[in-house]
Amino acid sequence: MNRREKTKTDASTEARDRRSGASHSGQYKWADIITAIGSPTIILDTNNRLLVANRATIELTGKSLAQLVGKHCYEVFHSPGSQHPRAGCPMQRLLTGEEAPAGEMELEVYGKVFLVSCTPIYDDQGEIEYIIHIATDISEHKRVESELGRQNRYLSQLNEFAIELANLSLETKTEEFIAKALYRMSGARAVTVSVYDQNERALFIRHVETDSSIINKVTRVLGTRIENIPSRLTDASYQEIITEVTGVRKSLTEVTFGEISPLVGNAVSRLIKADHYVGIAYLMNNRLYGTSVLAMPKDIPDPPPEVLKSFSHLATLALHRKIAADALAVSEDKYRLLIDTMSEGVVVVDNDDVVQFINPACCKIYGYQPADVTGKVGYEMLIHPDDWNTIKYKNASRLSGHADTYEVRGVKATGEQIWLRISGAPVRDKKGVVTGSVGIMSDITQNMKFEDELRRQNAFLDGLIEGAAEAIVILDKDENVIRINTEFTRIFEYTPKEALGKKINDLIVPPELRAEGESATADVAEGKRVHFESVRHSKKGKRIDVSILGNPIKLEGDQIGVVSIYRDISEKVHLERQLRQSQRLESIGQLAGGVAHDFNNMLTVILGYGEELLQAFEPGSHRWYEVSEIIKAGQRAMNLTSQLLAFSRRQLIRPQVLNLNAVIHDMKEMIQRLIGEDIGLETVLADDLGDARCDMGQIEQVLLNLVVNARDAMPNGGKIRIETSNFTLDRDYASQHISVQPGEFVLLGVSDTGIGMDEETLSNIFEPFYTTKDKSTSSGLGLPTVYGIVKQAGGTIWVYSEPGTGSHFKILLPRTFDGAAADDQPPVRHFKHGKGEHILVVEDDVALRNLIMKVIQKLGYTVTVVANGAEAVEAVSVQGLKPDLVITDVVMPGMNGKELAEQLRIHYPELKVLFMSGYTDDIIARRGVLEPDIPFLQKPFSRDQVAEKIQRILHSSNSEQQ
Repeated sequence: MNRREKTKTDASTEARDRRSGASHSGQYKWADIITAIGSPTIILDTNNRLLVANRATIELTGKSLAQLVGKHCYEVFHSPGSQHPRAGCPMQRLLTGEEAPAGEMELEVYGKVFLVSCTPIYDDQGEIEYIIHIATDISEHKRVESELGRQNRYLSQLNEFAIELANLSLETKTEEFIAKALYRMSGARAVTVSVYDQNERALFIRHVETDSSIINKVTRVLGTRIENIPSRLTDASYQEIITEVTGVRKSLTEVTFGEISPLVGNAVSRLIKADHYVGIAYLMNNRLYGTSVLAMPKDIPDPPPEVLKSFSHLATLALHRKIAADALAVSEDKYRLLIDTMSEGVVVVDNDDVVQFINPACCKIYGYQPADVTGKVGYEMLIHPDDWNTIKYKNASRLSGHADTYEVRGVKATGEQIWLRISGAPVRDKKGVVTGSVGIMSDITQNMKFEDELRRQNAFLDGLIEGAAEAIVILDKDENVIRINTEFTRIFEYTPKEALGKKINDLIVPPELRAEGESATADVAEGKRVHFESVRHSKKGKRIDVSILGNPIKLEGDQIGVVSIYRDISEKVHLERQLRQSQRLESIGQLAGGVAHDFNNMLTVILGYGEELLQAFEPGSHRWYEVSEIIKAGQRAMNLTSQLLAFSRRQLIRPQVLNLNAVIHDMKEMIQRLIGEDIGLETVLADDLGDARCDMGQIEQVLLNLVVNARDAMPNGGKIRIETSNFTLDRDYASQHISVQPGEFVLLGVSDTGIGMDEETLSNIFEPFYTTKDKSTSSGLGLPTVYGIVKQAGGTIWVYSEPGTGSHFKILLPRTFDGAAADDQPPVRHFKHGKGEHILVVEDDVALRNLIMKVIQKLGYTVTVVANGAEAVEAVSVQGLKPDLVITDVVMPGMNGKELAEQLRIHYPELKVLFMSGYTDDIIARRGVLEPDIPFLQKPFSRDQVAEKIQRILHSSNSEQQ
């Protein structure tokens, strides 16, 4: 276990212990609930050890609770002595970090099959603390599932048999075909198919399906081929077959009606390893067509009787079709000439719907040859499957002598669908008995196309309306709702029953926008198309930002209604508001940064000359006091400009890797003194908190500003909570919020129990100089400063507050996995005067330039001053000036400070340069972040700061300077 995992485990243990103590009074209630669960239920720790087992588990395992607790779950349930969990264990997937909140697996144990669920319980840090296993007995379900699988296999084979029968040609040996199919399906050792000869009143075996070696052995035992042994039927035995249930088990003697003796029958049974025999009768209308006998082995279950009955029915149709085809062939010549010359299609089917004849006209309609259709079930070949029941019903009605005309869909050989008008009539034999049906067909496809196209268009319209991502409502010409789609119900919460017949403006238009809604419906009523964005409300009063499109519906030039489409644009409006807020703050920041830059130059002059003037008076004198007040006012103004630069993200910083917990710990005592005794302070700091790269001073300023803001919101006392944690932002969240990037972050939260803020205050809290406090005590720059610092650090700040509920500030700073940098060198405390070193000062502000020259000269240095970069280059490259140090403003007209340094180092590569500025346009920094090795002097600055910077640079090595 590495250090991080151990930390998470310790945290989880502490959280569990706390909850355990806090909920001790309720643990017996939970124990009773777990014990009462009827299925075996256990609770495990993350090491697979059993902590709790209910009564059902004890009864299942036969072990006491003491014997179970502490055991690994796989030792008890997978197999005794197991050293590892079984492959596929969902608990292991959870513990290895796979994103699955729960899982299941099947487990066969203690003679039963269980479905084991695996549900994680998380601690306060989001780590898995316990796992709950509930084992549901699914043994009966598995048995039923197995039986259903067997039934499905039979049904599948029956379906294949039916399909093959439908395509069976008249040349196929029907009895052999039936025997082979039954042999495959039943698993029998041998299958026979017999046909009934009415003249001989006997059953004759026409085919035996089994291994050829078995046939030879049976022939030797019987002394003749089995096909040579007829089964004579008396009236009683014939009736027995007619009335007997298919699938009854019998001996070989019984199924041959005594033609084979019991002694021989037993010998044959042992030879073919048959345990018993199952008989099938092929019957239709109480007429016997034949039988089959299945020799079943002991270890193969008999096919279900229902399956055998279905097979019998299909096989009987095949046998009957063969007989009927032979009979119809005799009389075919009598009507073929007449039928062949008709322009309408003619199809003749028997009473089983098997095609006996099809004329040339019908073949032309369908694109078949006569051989393609004859002998097949007519409606399966020629009629659309959705109309098969109609054909079967109509043909069945022929048995009663009915003739009628109807319309159905046909399917051509190419798969093309056509419409048919069929005049059907019964076909009778010489005795008047109905033997089939004749259908005279006309192709009416062209007549149906228009109606079909209308139905198609309606279907498309229905699909378009119901599948649309927008809410759609259709109004009649009186503006009454006549239809809404599913999305309308989802957005506005009205069901079709609630909306139909209502005025749309009465349903969803807010009262204050009633005039707007009526104007829009009036415009559409006049034939205009309207498109605008507005707000509508749902049945429950929820306000929804929507894009509205209204369009008139016309029929042959007359307007018959209106279609209105509503798109929910709440998310779009929310993002636009975020963007506008971000752009507004950015614009204000640019203005504030520019003002601070110019003001810093003036403050530098004011403070510089103020310090010089202060030295001219005796400490404590009236003039000394007045000048001190000027300096104090300048320093207060300097703080304001610093805050403005922080808000505009133009303050130059030197970030370092730091841990927020350490910052909070170091400031905790100061914060407590700051908020006073009537406000409680609570800190909840994550033990495994990651690091962030920030400017230490700025983070301290953020924390102090938030604490002061919280303190001022609680004039009567309260509580402040400071918390830290690791935080992950996913792509879905980032896509819904402006200026937020997904990734790993460190969270700093400051919450209070104060008066809270309303929506208007929340929308302005980050704007400079906006404040709800007394303007004599607040500059209105506290929270804008926080905003600028967080943004400059690449972070995000969220605020949630409502009146009376306090305020909650959440700051996310990008997490860094770099090691902490070494501390900077300690500042120089004892300044030494220069020894005449030559310093070149480049500053475009004349007052500031003169001040800097005066201060540096008093420090013992030789000074040359110029107004811009071009003058500096000329002094060095033309006049031959060789300064020991160049002090240059960063932002200047023409050549900026960085470009100047690069030009001068062409002649003097080891030249040392000190940059100074009130802010930067990323000339020597990236987003206000200075590289550690760039010497920089922040305006406004004091005499001591100038002295320290010059002394440090002049005594640094060249590699450190560059």
